[in-house]
Amino acid sequence: MRQRMASTSKEGSGTRQRLGLLFISLLFVFFCAGGAWAAMGEISSFSLLDDVNTDIAGKGSALGADGLKDAGFSVSLRGNGAITRITLADKISGRRWDTSVSSGGSLLAVRSEKGEILNSGGKMALLAFVFGTRFSIWVNDRENTPEKGGTYELTVHFIDRSTASSTLRVRGIAPAAVPLSGKPLLEPRILSAVLLGQKDDDYAGPDHRNKKIGKSGVNDWVTAVRLNATGTITGFRLHNVGGIAGAWDTFPNSDYPLVAVMSDGSVTLPKIFNRDDGSVSIPIKGEMTFYLLVENNDSLQDHRTSTVLSVYIDDKVAERIVSKEQYEAGGSFDVLSFSFNGRNKPTAAPAKNGPERSIRMTAKPAPPEAGVVGKTEAPASGSKNNMSLLVRVRGSGSIVRMSLMNRSGAGKWDTTPKNRIPLLGVRHKSKLLNAKDGTINIPVKDRIDLELVVEDNGSVKKGNARFLLSIAWSDGELTREMLAW
Repeated sequence: MRQRMASTSKEGSGTRQRLGLLFISLLFVFFCAGGAWAAMGEISSFSLLDDVNTDIAGKGSALGADGLKDAGFSVSLRGNGAITRITLADKISGRRWDTSVSSGGSLLAVRSEKGEILNSGGKMALLAFVFGTRFSIWVNDRENTPEKGGTYELTVHFIDRSTASSTLRVRGIAPAAVPLSGKPLLEPRILSAVLLGQKDDDYAGPDHRNKKIGKSGVNDWVTAVRLNATGTITGFRLHNVGGIAGAWDTFPNSDYPLVAVMSDGSVTLPKIFNRDDGSVSIPIKGEMTFYLLVENNDSLQDHRTSTVLSVYIDDKVAERIVSKEQYEAGGSFDVLSFSFNGRNKPTAAPAKNGPERSIRMTAKPAPPEAGVVGKTEAPASGSKNNMSLLVRVRGSGSIVRMSLMNRSGAGKWDTTPKNRIPLLGVRHKSKLLNAKDGTINIPVKDRIDLELVVEDNGSVKKGNARFLLSIAWSDGELTREMLAW
């Protein structure tokens, strides 16, 4: 009985193997005859594994443990067919891994779902599958491959010479730096980190693949940072916790857009510290102030989002939550005392003459005779939902920005271009003072009466709310007043 059962089991196993080989042979004949769909299989998932203990891929084309932990990727396929070769390429660094060592790339080790190593004799054993399969691929030296970040393209080659590809972007981990002096360092401290809002400058873009300083067409948002440390700053990173996702840094191979790093100009001319690849190396001894510029993804100003600043100084990391109080109080205009435009020397603030600067509402909101603004950032006529209010501004100088923000609910309008906030129209004696892009430059001597016009979202007409009106002057001073009706 036992012999008969064992014989039956062997016959069944042999039958399955013969059927598998017959299936592959029929597929090969079928595809060679020209009747085929696009590819035998489709990559349904491709992800980085958390396994940090595997060591099966050696250096170069070697297979076997070498003491360096490997980086693994999990791959799932749908379809029917057989895999003959697999390749992996880092699109940023140009490195390549291949199951065929004759290609000249580094070895790509393959492990089946059952844990079997499929590499043998400098190539990969044929992997047949019906209705899909799963496997993992491995590259040597985890710390110096995906953990530094990159964009990885996986290509699976099938027996009919068709291929399937998938791309995975891996977020990099900031590299650990070695102290240049070899001496113990003072503990780095972030004394302050304050969100200032959006400026008229455009140095950082949204593409993690291009971390070179340059214009993207959208004005940057600025965070002011005060540090106290001794050593060399090797990187900055801003990342959101909760609310809307977002992250920016100075590390070349990470999956995050650029943080442009600029000096405060108090000692020398304003300077951008980033190299062409986005990286920084800034000696620091004592206190220094920096301005971090990023292209916002509409997350920094969101009240649900907390932003963490990380500063890498030699072998240490300092972190602090970015404060949004000044931005929320002052709107999205410039609160710095000089301009970053170009790389010019900061302009000195002109002497202030005349009465103390102040704001007073002189007439509650009412519909204007004709619409002058819409839901965009540029002047627009024809709207029937405009509301206007009158204010008297005292002081002398030039008004360069204004914002009106509902502090009791939704609603914000300003004169800053390219920030996706509806326009705050500003009129004097029925004349619109906004330029085509919404900006203003209004000279004031002692006082001026202004009409502010907005495309109402319902909150202005309804009232029973508190609205913060903020005015930025050309010398950097802010004037603010809480309005209610």
